[in-house]
Amino acid sequence: MTIKAVRGFRMRSFNYAGDITTVSGHVVAIAEGDPDTAQPVITLVLRCENSTGVTVGPGQMDVTLPRRPTAG
Repeated sequence: MTIKAVRGFRMRSFNYAGDITTVSGHVVAIAEGDPDTAQPVITLVLRCENSTGVTVGPGQMDVTLPRRPTAG
């Protein structure tokens, strides 16, 4: 995976040493063909929560993933 861009991310609260931060997200878009690698660009919306459920870092990220080899 290669991170191409991070947008809208801002820290809403501190992350304390020893606390657990859970990152979740979902795919909102898939665009064909990064010009540099010919891999699809996937846009993810991410949400980071600390152990008390406080959102500490929402944002979006564009990533590229390698294609699976085709059979044959």
